Amino acid sequence: MFSFFKPKSSSFRVGIQFLPHAIVLALPAEGKPRVVVEHVSKGQHATKLKVLVAQHKLADAEVNLVLATQFYKSYLIDAPAVPQQEAAEASKWRVKDMLDFDINEAIVDVFAYPEEALRGRKAQLNVRVTRTSFVAQQLDYMKGSGLDVTRIVSADLAVASLLAEESSQSKHVVALLYLSGSYGMLVLVKDQRLYLSRDFDFNFSSLSEPAQQQSQLDQLTLEVQRSFDYFESQMGLAPPKLLKLSTPDTRLPLANMIGGVLGIQIENVSLDCEAAGEALSFAELQSTTYARGALKLIDSEQDSVNFYTEQFRPKKEPVTLTRAALAGAVAILIVLVLYVSASFGLADAENRLSTLQAQVSALQTDVDTLSQQKADQKIDRSLEEENKEFAAQIDAYRSVLSGLGMQRADFSFDYSALFLGLARHRPAQLWLTEFSVDNETGKLLINGQTLDAAQIPVYLERLQQEPLFRQQDFGALELHKHEEENGHYRFSLKGFAESDV
Repeated sequence: MFSFFKPKSSSFRVGIQFLPHAIVLALPAEGKPRVVVEHVSKGQHATKLKVLVAQHKLADAEVNLVLATQFYKSYLIDAPAVPQQEAAEASKWRVKDMLDFDINEAIVDVFAYPEEALRGRKAQLNVRVTRTSFVAQQLDYMKGSGLDVTRIVSADLAVASLLAEESSQSKHVVALLYLSGSYGMLVLVKDQRLYLSRDFDFNFSSLSEPAQQQSQLDQLTLEVQRSFDYFESQMGLAPPKLLKLSTPDTRLPLANMIGGVLGIQIENVSLDCEAAGEALSFAELQSTTYARGALKLIDSEQDSVNFYTEQFRPKKEPVTLTRAALAGAVAILIVLVLYVSASFGLADAENRLSTLQAQVSALQTDVDTLSQQKADQKIDRSLEEENKEFAAQIDAYRSVLSGLGMQRADFSFDYSALFLGLARHRPAQLWLTEFSVDNETGKLLINGQTLDAAQIPVYLERLQQEPLFRQQDFGALELHKHEEENGHYRFSLKGFAESDV
């Protein structure tokens, strides 16, 4: 059985750590690594990471993700008598009673305990345990970012990676004391292998309080001295002569404060990195320690752990020869079906093309016939003369009609306004039976009936209030009793234009 899937390779590696309110990136560069600290709001890690990937062109980069100390636990156990590839699973059941959560939710990985430190004891394993939910949350931040996760490691192994090269060159134990704002970590590395790591609670800000400073110094020196004593008594190795110190604030002379008590040389760690983008404070640069360590991880699998297990990896089903042959047969069948379908389609298209060509040929014959008939026709000159006479008569009629239209326009009324005005001022016992307008003179004639003859002058006075009737002077009024209706009067109002005056 073989697989068509080849391992993905990338030209560069990125170290990442997710903090509650920030994303820390360590980027490869010639000489010093470049670091980024991007502050984010809660729930915005995934969105912000996509922006960072685009901004720094990190698509398809291999990622080493580091878990902070609060996300994993460390144990030292007797090595189970199983093959190396089964050691992690067997160790899970050795530590299950030490956990405060269900072992089925645990991810366990191991790395070898140095043989020279056994001193005749049974082989032992360093065990690192984290919860599935912790890893899943970290991976959720990376969904859709285009980054390719390869390893997820614990913080102590990331810090040890920063000392690997120096430990290989010196052949002696190299120690680093890392202090953050709320805890401390001590790692001892020899020949590129982590020999000992311890983490402990520590309030760095208390060192600046006179009332608490001495107790904090005593606690710190005690933690370091106990670690060195264990290293010497249990591992049978000489403790380090030099302790590297990494703190969020170098203004406090902590190296001098504890160096005399421990009796060893202590030097502050140089932050071997540069900020990518805006300037970072010393404390922000120091917070990139884990990510920088993840960038330089120890490559030996037996000397490190990886919480990125198969349950989190994208599922890629291997392709067997049988499946490959079946896939090829299906592909060939699809090609044949498409070919046959295209052949039938081509034949149908050719038939339709032949039909259309015949129709075009028939239409072309009709066009040729009509063109010939047009060529054979002769022009009748007498008809041309008659057409000219008719056109002259039509122009004359149009001229007359245009003049009449202009005359009618001189005396035109807005009839809608006329109707409204006549109706608006009519008294209750008076009604109109007829009215007309003389389009030539502009004279207005109104006929009507009334029960009270005295309402007629009232009506005329009201009409004079309308702008439309102010140019009319109703100079003629005829009033007669109705011949058929007793008590009714018929009246006729006749106006005249200003030209009659």
